[in-house]
Amino acid sequence: MQPGASETVDVTVDRYLLASYDYTKAKGYILSAGDYYFTIGDNAHDALNNVLAAENATGMTDFDGKPVEGDAAKTYRWSYDDVDTKTYAKSDAGERVTNRFEDADANYWKDGAVTYLTRSDWKGTFPTEPVKMTATGKMIELLKGDLYRQSKDSKSVSDYTQGADNGLTFVMMKDVDYNDDETWNKYLDEMTIDEMTTQLSDLFGTAEAASVNRPAYAAGDGTASVGGNTYAKEYGDARDVTLYPATNVLASTWDYGRMQRRGELVGEEALYAKTPVGWGGGGNLHRTPFGGRNGEYWSEDSIMVYLDNLVELSAAQKKGFAQGVKHVAGNDQELYREGLNMFFNEQAFREGALKGVEGIVSNENATALMMSFNRLGVVWSSASTALTTQVIRNEWGFKGMIETDGVAGGSYKSHFPSSLAAGVTTYCIDPGNTAAAGIKNQIEDNDDGDMLGYLRTSMKNFHYALTRTSLINGLDANAKVVKVTPWWRYAIFGVDAAFALMTLGCAYMMWRSGRRGKNARETVKVESETATGK
Repeated sequence: MQPGASETVDVTVDRYLLASYDYTKAKGYILSAGDYYFTIGDNAHDALNNVLAAENATGMTDFDGKPVEGDAAKTYRWSYDDVDTKTYAKSDAGERVTNRFEDADANYWKDGAVTYLTRSDWKGTFPTEPVKMTATGKMIELLKGDLYRQSKDSKSVSDYTQGADNGLTFVMMKDVDYNDDETWNKYLDEMTIDEMTTQLSDLFGTAEAASVNRPAYAAGDGTASVGGNTYAKEYGDARDVTLYPATNVLASTWDYGRMQRRGELVGEEALYAKTPVGWGGGGNLHRTPFGGRNGEYWSEDSIMVYLDNLVELSAAQKKGFAQGVKHVAGNDQELYREGLNMFFNEQAFREGALKGVEGIVSNENATALMMSFNRLGVVWSSASTALTTQVIRNEWGFKGMIETDGVAGGSYKSHFPSSLAAGVTTYCIDPGNTAAAGIKNQIEDNDDGDMLGYLRTSMKNFHYALTRTSLINGLDANAKVVKVTPWWRYAIFGVDAAFALMTLGCAYMMWRSGRRGKNARETVKVESETATGK
């Protein structure tokens, strides 16, 4: 616009983002009775002063402390005479929204364990010393993470068909509706248990599924770029991909057009890098200015995270790049985050950590997300049925892959049947394929058809997500996936074998050296005894 010019614009505000979560009475989202204001201003102080002016207040100052009057004409007001408990009682997916995390409240385990900070009594509730809790026996059992129990009437493995030839391939599923159970079950019938479990472990990419001609792929990681690099054979060189400024810098622009453009560019570059999946959507909040990964996240304000993620990640997904948002949820700090116990009441969780990721995860353009290391109360986020299934899949209607954060190390993450049953699809940084072994053993050693059902569901969610990415590019119904071992892998195998032989040789030499030393000591001892006449 030119200086002095004006323009009238329409601004649409989703009132859902103004709703509060009442975890004590309604146990759901409400719109409180009273007056609501929408206002514009040069900054937050100016905007607030406009609201105060509309309320006939006096004595306002700007951020420099200078007296100002405010401008009531820059506000829009509406009111509710009564508390609205019905408008948002159900989610857009039609699921009843209610308390799911009562056991993540410290006061659930011990009455009066904590006093939650409240604006109605800021001074009286502000914490002055660390809270100390002693874990009960029940808490300790949940902390261990071994939550899955096979039911007495579980299905048998023989109740399912695996390894069938139904003529369906990976690329043929790209337009199949998620709720077309008949077609998806025929597709899942084609994979064996071995083939399904080998796809569980994600080491920055997963193995192929030859029976359905699903190619292997490499995944990127990090919010600063798509990850990976271009390919010299096709593009002339293998240059590194673009690095973008920190996410909080982009948030500070307040420019949705710029956010959308970055998403488009990231998605476009992912095509050149042949990267269909990347773990690069920042969904956590800035809980402290000293957060170790604040540069990956948008803001301390959950509504900003909700809206900004929605813009950028939707644009990337439309290019066929599943830019998975992380880390879900309650990942409040980077230091000592492994297994950290995050206690909260449901209102704080719903309006804070969960709200930050809800926008993109509940959107049809999102197909991937990554869970967090921390526990929700005493239950690991990836093993929380309340989070992964009841909220993310049922309430928000999410259809896609849910990956754990790195499972290497940390015994609480090693109970793979518990997390698979909770609703995850794949396991991040699992170099030993321990997840595959754990799930397979549970199924075959116990004739656990229920666990096989969970495995099939995880593969449906996984493949549904992948068929909505660039991984389908270049495939047709007759394409065949052939496993090829590149020359450099054979070279690595050779080097490994050489080092193994050298290690064995060194071990043998140490053993021989030890034997010689022992024989020498025995000879000296015998000679000594002879010399002294013993």
